[in-house]
Amino acid sequence: MSATDLNIQYIDLDSGVCKTSHHASFDEAWYLQPSRPPAAQLLYNLGLVNEEDLSPPAAITPVDVASYPPLPKLCPAPLKLNTGARQIPIPFCLTLTPPSLAAAAAKVATPSDPYADTTLQSNPDALVVDKYGITKKDITQIYVSSHPYCEAFEDEMDLRCFYHYNKPTGGMKFKSVNGRLILEHMEPSSPGNRIHRWRGRLQGTWLRQINDTVVKSPSDVAMAIAALVAWREKSCTLVFSHPAIKHDLTNLTSTS
Repeated sequence: MSATDLNIQYIDLDSGVCKTSHHASFDEAWYLQPSRPPAAQLLYNLGLVNEEDLSPPAAITPVDVASYPPLPKLCPAPLKLNTGARQIPIPFCLTLTPPSLAAAAAKVATPSDPYADTTLQSNPDALVVDKYGITKKDITQIYVSSHPYCEAFEDEMDLRCFYHYNKPTGGMKFKSVNGRLILEHMEPSSPGNRIHRWRGRLQGTWLRQINDTVVKSPSDVAMAIAALVAWREKSCTLVFSHPAIKHDLTNLTSTS
């Protein structure tokens, strides 16, 4: 792919979405940012050392300096030759901070996370897990729920020709357990009995809602369905939940 302005792709740090742009301003060294990652900050600090901060070593050991190669006789000699290279330590942050840099840093506020308020900002929970070496052997995830049932799922009931069946609850038969409607059976020749594979998928589940209406008794079910039929709705959405407590280890703690 040719390098043109039509091929620029970048990651939006606010949304985390990969986008396309026709204009870009490169700032690889983070010069225009209030804070920088460690690698960029190291490059930024290169050469920013005052000469008065470079204290000579305690014992100076003479070092042989490599001589320059012999100069061709036909070429004029340079005006001035340096006798040796100037040795300045690279600031790898492995030694104490020079006094001048420490004084300058004291005047600057503590740098913040360069990815703060973006999708790449540091996650405190992830940092703790990484710092203390926490693995799956040390912790396990649990789910705290207000009821011993799994997440809700939906199914559809056909309401066309509903009055022909003469089944106020659509043929659904319930038992009440702790104020919840548990589906036990579907009457033959009813809208509920026409739901595909209801015995394997719906029997023993908790009926929570019909469309947006919460139901807690068979009369609530009959009223909700009658209202939808009066509005000439062709179908309704039944919201169920399967029991989550089984005869095996389940990572779920019920508060009821």
